Amino acid sequence: MLDSNLKTHSPSRSAHSGILLGLAAAMATLILLTSSAPVQAQEAPAFKVIPINAKFRDDSTENLTGNARTEARRRNSAKRKARNDARDAARDGISSGNMAPVKEYFNGYIFPQMTQPEMLKESGALRDTFFRTFFKSDVNEANRKRVISEVILPAMQAIAAGKDYSPSARLNAIALVGRLDELAMVRSGTRVRPPRPSSAAFAFLAAQLNEASSPAWLKAAAIQGLVRHLQVDKARGGKLLNDGQRDLLETFALNTLDGKNAGQADWDKDLDYWLKRRSVQLLGAIGRPGAGGKVVDRLVTIAGDAEQTAWMQLDAIKSLRAIDFSGASEDQVSKVMVTVVEYLQRQLAAEEKTIATLLEDLIYKNILYGDTDLVVSGTRYAKNVAKAARSGMGMMGMDMGMDSDEMDMMSMGMGMEGSMTRGANGRKPEEPVFLVELPNYQMNLIRRRMKIYAFSANDVLQNASGLDEAASAKDKQLRLAIDKFTKEFLKDSNIGLIDVSKEDDFEDEEMEMQKESYTSQLQEVCKNGAADLKTILTRHAGEGGLGDAPAGEAKPAAGGALPF
Repeated sequence: MLDSNLKTHSPSRSAHSGILLGLAAAMATLILLTSSAPVQAQEAPAFKVIPINAKFRDDSTENLTGNARTEARRRNSAKRKARNDARDAARDGISSGNMAPVKEYFNGYIFPQMTQPEMLKESGALRDTFFRTFFKSDVNEANRKRVISEVILPAMQAIAAGKDYSPSARLNAIALVGRLDELAMVRSGTRVRPPRPSSAAFAFLAAQLNEASSPAWLKAAAIQGLVRHLQVDKARGGKLLNDGQRDLLETFALNTLDGKNAGQADWDKDLDYWLKRRSVQLLGAIGRPGAGGKVVDRLVTIAGDAEQTAWMQLDAIKSLRAIDFSGASEDQVSKVMVTVVEYLQRQLAAEEKTIATLLEDLIYKNILYGDTDLVVSGTRYAKNVAKAARSGMGMMGMDMGMDSDEMDMMSMGMGMEGSMTRGANGRKPEEPVFLVELPNYQMNLIRRRMKIYAFSANDVLQNASGLDEAASAKDKQLRLAIDKFTKEFLKDSNIGLIDVSKEDDFEDEEMEMQKESYTSQLQEVCKNGAADLKTILTRHAGEGGLGDAPAGEAKPAAGGALPF
C-alpha cells in the first residue's frame, strides 16, 4: 500500500542532493559524437566497447617519430576523408531510402563512439549535432521510420540491455531513443506543426519500465523520453497515443508507488525514492483522473501526507494541476482543494521554523559578529527597534567598551540628547540591539520556496481543467479566497528585495528608518500567512463557509484584507 511503501525513505538534504547530483552526472556523460572527431587507439577499457571500423579509426601517433609518424598522419588524413565521405553517403542514403551506407557508417563509426570511455563527456551537444546532421525536417516520414526500426533501435537495444557497457553509454542509448521522431517538427512557414515521436521508440521506452533486469536509473531515463511523448500528445489534442499506451504508463507509476514494480525490491533506496517522485510526475503528464478517480485519490494522499518530503508533496500538487477534473464529483473536488490549501499552510509554517532555526544557528556560531556573544550576553537581535543606537556616539561608546551608563554620562557631558543611548521613552534599554540578517543566499532560497509553494497551490485551484466547474458554491468561495491571499502573499514575500530601478531604495534616510530585520519580517510573513490560511480553512469547514460573495469576487470581512 502507499502508506507503507512511499514512506520507507525520506532522504536527508545531503542524500537528496546526492541523488540529483549522481543522476545529473550520469546524464551529463551521455554521448553521441560528430562524424569528424578523430578516435585514437586505447588500452583495454573497464567496460565493453564496440570496435570502430578500421577504415574509420585513426592510428595513434603518440609513440612514433620520423617517417613512421609522417606515414601515420598520412593514413589518418585518408581515414578522415573516408569518414566524411561515409557521413555524406549515409545522409544521402537516409534521403533516398538506401539503408546500406547508413548501416555501414552508423554501425561502424557513430554507434561504436557511443561506447568509447574517452568520448563520454560532450554528450548533449554532440547528440544535438547527430540529429541536426541526419534528421533534418526534409527527411520524409517513410525513410525516418526505416532508419529508426532497421538501424537505430537494434543498436540502441543492444547497448541499453548490455550490462557490460558503461552506464553512461546505456543512458545515452535511452536518451537518443527518447528524441526519435517519425515526423519532424516544422517551426516556420506555412506548414508549422509539432513533431510526431516514433511509435516504435515509445514501445522501446515503455518496455524498459516493466523489464525486471532494467536498473532503476535506466527506467528514470526512459520516463524522461516517455514524458516527451505525452507532452507532444497533449499538443496534438490527445490523438498521438491510445488508451492502452496510457494505461501501461499509469499502471507502472501506481505499481512503483506501491512498491510492486518489476525488480523494485532490489532497487537502491535513494533510487527507489527518485523513481517514486518520477512516477508522481508521470501521473501528471498522463493527465487522467484514473478509473473511479484512483489517480486523483493517490495524488491527494501524497500531497496531504506531512511525512513525505516537501518536494514529493509538491510533485503531487503539480500533477493535480495537470489532471482534467471534468465530470469529477463535488466531494472529490472539495478534497483536492482543501488538501492543496492544507499543503500550503504546512509549508509556510515549516518555513517559519526554518528561518528561526537558521537564525539561531547563525547567532550561536557567531558567524557575523566575531567576539560578540549575542546569546550569552542576552543581546536582542530578532528586531531592531533603535537602529540609531548603532551609529554616532552610541556606536562610539560601544567600540570603546563603555556600558550604557557610561555612554549616558558621556553624551550628557557633551551636551547630547540622552535618547542617543536610551529608548524612545527616555528609559535606558535593557540591552544593546543588533540588526541580524541571514545571508542573502539563504533569504533568496527561502523566498523562492515560499513563492513556489504559494504559486503552485493557487495554480491548481485557479487553472486545473474542470475543477471550478465541478466545485460546489462553498468551494468556489475557497478558491476565490486563496487567489486573493496568494496575490497579497507573493507581494509580501518580497520583503528585503531591492529594486535597483528605484533610487529611493538607496536613500540614507529610508535605510535609517528600518526598525526590524528583513529576516524577522520574512519570518513574520510566513507566520501570518500560515495563520491566515488556517483561519480560511476553519471558516470554510464551518456550516456557513466563507460567506456569500458576488459572482467573480470574494466577499471580504468588514475592514479586513482577507475574504473570510
